[in-house]
Amino acid sequence: MKCKFDSTSADELACKEALICLPHPYGCSCAAGFSGIFCNETCKPGTFGAGCNEKLHCHCANEENCNIFTGSCDDNDDDEKCAPNWYGDRCDYTLTDVMGLSVDTVSSSAVNLTWKSPSELYSATHARYYIITYQRTGWRYVCNASGDVKIFQKNTTDTTFVLHSLEPSAIYRVHVRANIISKYSTFNDSTTSEVIVETSATKINILQI
Repeated sequence: MKCKFDSTSADELACKEALICLPHPYGCSCAAGFSGIFCNETCKPGTFGAGCNEKLHCHCANEENCNIFTGSCDDNDDDEKCAPNWYGDRCDYTLTDVMGLSVDTVSSSAVNLTWKSPSELYSATHARYYIITYQRTGWRYVCNASGDVKIFQKNTTDTTFVLHSLEPSAIYRVHVRANIISKYSTFNDSTTSEVIVETSATKINILQI
């Protein structure tokens, strides 16, 4: 069996102790899955690829480690390859509530939302983007008023966002989540990520949940 630079688990025996060299500017490196002076040390958890130089915090089912050759979680015919609530080809992203959501009135029909980036509290955590969902749950001054079945969604990569075109004299529930990549498996669930917004003809009242 020949060793290839982009080897898979099937090439493990062939690629152990193999040094692969490519033309300038790439130079030489151990084959995928191995490192060390003699290229005989398998990659440590969280590293993979040629010379174990690539890093990834995948979250595989049953607490399995990432594949040291591809950086992905190995497929399992009986179970999902990702741990619960983790997604993607490499099981490396999840959804979590944002921290420190606050709201300021911009006008009678708009509010400005701000929140903290997850990286402020968690190292090795990166927000890919944020998901803002909001729904009219009722009307002010109207007893037993039904809400709107439709849930609106906005996406942004910033930690601030202005919600426009809110209806007057209405009650809205606003929730912000982050789509993140992180080495951590659990996060603080006691953060403020949802607020109730009450609009009127002249101003907006903000009620923290």
